[in-house]
Amino acid sequence: MDRTAWIVVTLCAIGMGICFYIMNTQQPLPVQGPVPAPYPDDQLPEQADTVPAPQLPEVDPGAPEHLHTVKMDNVEWVFTNKGGGISVAHLLPGLYVGDHQYVINNSPKGAIGALSTSAGNVDNGVYELKSPEGLSPVIYAGVFADGLVVEKTFTLSKSEAASGYLWDLKVTLSNPSDAGKKEDIYFYTGNTATVHNSDLIMPSVGWNADGDTDSWDMGSFKSKGFMGFGRRGDIATDLVKSGNYPTWQWMALFNQFYTTLLSPRDVTKPEAASYWVEYFETTESQPANAGADAAAPAGPPIISSRLHMAVGPGRVTLDAGITSEFNYELYIGPRSHNILEAVDAESRDQGSAANREDVLFYGWFGIVSRFLMSTMTFLERYVGSWGLAIVILTICIRTVIWPLHAKSHNTMKRMALLSPKMQELKEKYPDNPQKMQQEVMKLYRDYGVSPVGGCLPIFLQFPIFLGYYRMLQSAVELRGQGFLWAPDLSVPDTVATFAGIDINPLPLVMTITMFIQMKMTPKSNDANVQAQQRMFMFMPFVFLFICYNFASALALYWTVQNIFGIGQTLIMKRMPEPALEKRAPREAIAAPGQTAKKKKPKPPRPGG
Repeated sequence: MDRTAWIVVTLCAIGMGICFYIMNTQQPLPVQGPVPAPYPDDQLPEQADTVPAPQLPEVDPGAPEHLHTVKMDNVEWVFTNKGGGISVAHLLPGLYVGDHQYVINNSPKGAIGALSTSAGNVDNGVYELKSPEGLSPVIYAGVFADGLVVEKTFTLSKSEAASGYLWDLKVTLSNPSDAGKKEDIYFYTGNTATVHNSDLIMPSVGWNADGDTDSWDMGSFKSKGFMGFGRRGDIATDLVKSGNYPTWQWMALFNQFYTTLLSPRDVTKPEAASYWVEYFETTESQPANAGADAAAPAGPPIISSRLHMAVGPGRVTLDAGITSEFNYELYIGPRSHNILEAVDAESRDQGSAANREDVLFYGWFGIVSRFLMSTMTFLERYVGSWGLAIVILTICIRTVIWPLHAKSHNTMKRMALLSPKMQELKEKYPDNPQKMQQEVMKLYRDYGVSPVGGCLPIFLQFPIFLGYYRMLQSAVELRGQGFLWAPDLSVPDTVATFAGIDINPLPLVMTITMFIQMKMTPKSNDANVQAQQRMFMFMPFVFLFICYNFASALALYWTVQNIFGIGQTLIMKRMPEPALEKRAPREAIAAPGQTAKKKKPKPPRPGG
């Protein structure tokens, strides 16, 4: 490999590293610092008429915690009187979860739906349950610290599209005193952490507000930065961010597969929102190995990094005897394209759509990701296997782009036939590279060969690959879905560990098939083309590095398309070799005995 090729490879590697760093470092929330009041002091948000002072519920501040459960087929909701909200949500084994249940808001600092008055401060006071246990709606009533009477009503949505993951939340604040009160009010949305150690999506906060959809991952709070630059988390102010939006559709905490998303009941009405987000860590005990002696000590403690958040109206002014009502929708469940798209469609039919599907953050090629996810879901319904659906979808995509691949293969063969003529030009103009380059381009034009044609399938597959990458990154439908030796397509297909290194067969097979496919590519005697081909020989190892610890579904897709590409190349090698014919000049294209038409001169344009 010559020096130029090495420089190109090095720059590509550096560029790829910077690209992945930027993709995982999202832009910050637009407003930071103390939370200003979104309402003037003389205006109230959606106030009801003046009502008589309600009777204060008899609540014992020292009462023990009482849990009650609302059970469904796919999720078990555990409510608590401490804070009056959802303590944890147990997503039961099955679709979107796998063989083991997943717990949302585990190791919490407070219940989802609890009140907050400032960043990091969550109300864990005791509330009174005012509804039958085990049924929806779940109603809690209590007295806030300064005497405000609070009532929260959690009503499970009847939407079939929501699959039991959507709650209607109504909160009323009443001021029974003789004096007006002002409060900063937020509603706690719980906390989030990684699902497993191989997660590529860090716990994040996302939003759709003021016409902008964006996210902010954990690295924006605490990070070692890139090569020491951009370090965060050394001071306490790095760990807490707050601000407000004049209008909003939703704010959410999410990890790779699950989300807690809060949105106004009716997003068509302009409504302001304030928020705070905080980074914190918990220390969790690690159980002993399953194969070890029962008396063996547990493993070393694990430090878990988390984000928690609260969203609300911000500064609220309540005059004496006034009750204000706030209505939200609370989605707690999988970041599933199929569920969120259906919920959005249902809301859109009712004249109000919060665009919750945007929490998937598919990126630039979101259209590709959504199409591939919908198609893969359609195929799975018929074949009964997500792995087989990926195989079929990959074959369909490769079949569609076959004509372009064939044209590329033909172009590369014709480039190879041009090599002797290009060598003659090099010998003719050894000391005049500019003249040689002009003659080479003329040679391409004369024989109708485009040097870019061989790269066309690669450029076409690039958005498809990125669309697949972003889709499979968050495809919670693949959790627990096995194929061949891979027990779970949403994680690496590790079959063994050797010297601390996981052995993942699918990425290795992907690399081998990619290398074979490139070796079968027609060769050229042109030095520039050869340098490009040598550079592309490094691509299998780059993709191995990228995909090795990623979801095995992506490696499965890439392996299948490589095998299909090898078959394509073998078929095309049996076809007749392309002929290299010099194209006639444009003036000679007219029929014999006729002269080429000349363009008439254009008349002068009036008006100067």
